Amino acid sequence: MTQPQTDDELALRHGRFRATVDPVGASLCSFRIDDVPLIREFPTATRRALYGGAVLAPWVGRLAAGTYTFQGRTHHVPVDEPERGTALHGLVAQRAWDVVQHTDTLLTLRIRLALPTGYPFDLDLTATYLLDDTGLRIELATSNLGSDPAPYGCAIHPYLTAGGVVDDWSLHLPADTYLGTDPETLIPTHEAPTNDSPFDFRQPTSLAGLEIDNTFTGLDHDTDDDSTATVRDADGRGVTLTWDRTLPWVQVYTSDHPSPDVHRTGLAIEPAICPPNAFVTGRDLIVLDPGERHVAQWHLAPS
Repeated sequence: MTQPQTDDELALRHGRFRATVDPVGASLCSFRIDDVPLIREFPTATRRALYGGAVLAPWVGRLAAGTYTFQGRTHHVPVDEPERGTALHGLVAQRAWDVVQHTDTLLTLRIRLALPTGYPFDLDLTATYLLDDTGLRIELATSNLGSDPAPYGCAIHPYLTAGGVVDDWSLHLPADTYLGTDPETLIPTHEAPTNDSPFDFRQPTSLAGLEIDNTFTGLDHDTDDDSTATVRDADGRGVTLTWDRTLPWVQVYTSDHPSPDVHRTGLAIEPAICPPNAFVTGRDLIVLDPGERHVAQWHLAPS
């Protein structure tokens, strides 16, 4: 179902491509070629509730009990997923970002994250969306403006679509391992090989009947040192998401949901710096020193 653009969305256009972005969460709302959607287009309230297209930082996925210890100090952030007792997807996905620059092809948004408690670190985040002949380029640049080191992770949260529903598509995601999760909290508990598992997408594999809400790693890289996930329908039409080597993890979610408008109508592909609960485990968590800057890049294109 096509959703109309709302007044709070900012439009981009270049050649055959069109995109819109919501300053809340710096969220990608739509991305189309010749008016064919390549990401799932949610109504505003649904998109924000499901983090559709949002930038996720300074952590990704679920943080158990909203509690972590960093450099000897224990911090508590709000538990916003009470049914699982977790804090989900960081602190900037539900906040309005400032518009720095907006042209037909380029949008730059910025937010300053400086909180007294919970995450008492001073970060400056700038998200850039650029349409060109190849598709949509997304960049997130984050600087530590404070005087203390800061724990940090980031991801984006688009729901890819190849038309129809998830069961009509195949996924190609060359990844050697995935994380199993606790069934109650969905916090990762162990790592397992994708080989001989239902989650082996090293060759294009049908998603029919598969329910996935897991994180993958051990990713293949191309000659440009990038990783790629491709979603296609039976005729080979679809969308490709590519990301750089700074993002060695990717969450995949088949959008299994009680709402029929949401249920299996998009495939979330979330390339990330680190896995869920990294503030607790420390796995691939980045520590930004004062003055240090981190840049991550993604690219969306029709397959």
